Amino acid sequence: IAIPSVRNQLQETVDHLKHLTATLTGWPLVVDELNRAIADEPATLIRDGGVIRDGYDAELDEYRALRKDSGDFLLQLEIQERARTGIKTLRVQYNRVHGYYIELPRSQSESVPENYTRRQTLKNAERFITPELKVFEEKVLSANDKALARERYLYENLFDFLTPALSSLFEASGTIFTKEILNPTDKTSE
Repeated sequence: IAIPSVRNQLQETVDHLKHLTATLTGWPLVVDELNRAIADEPATLIRDGGVIRDGYDAELDEYRALRKDSGDFLLQLEIQERARTGIKTLRVQYNRVHGYYIELPRSQSESVPENYTRRQTLKNAERFITPELKVFEEKVLSANDKALARERYLYENLFDFLTPALSSLFEASGTIFTKEILNPTDKTSE
């Protein structure tokens, strides 16, 4: 007497599992894209940056590198300019008020190259800018804003990518958490 009932319950369960399996197609692509895009420990808010993983987007990586590696550029420029000018006391620096500059002792300011433009005169030093340093300054100072804007853009594109998958996600979650899957017997017939 119980065998037909058990068989019907098993068939209902198999049908539900088949339906669940059908709703879960396409998820490897979604999971792969999210794993590639989202950092292991993302920031809580997209406005803070740090949600998108390094290596996901070359443009974002370039902006981030400009922010992080500006010290290396300045050191290399200082070495290059010392060798080019022969001025061993030349320094390439940055401050928030005047930006990036090349500083020389006043006693050496007469021997600056033609491409140096005076930026500031101090008691014992002169500060200059070059076209190369000006371009770098503009890139670095805008890199943070550009990185945040690019990250927001990529984040929004992820939502566009995920939108077509949302209905199957809701369907799959509904199938998983319905009473029929958790308990496929119909309690109303008891």
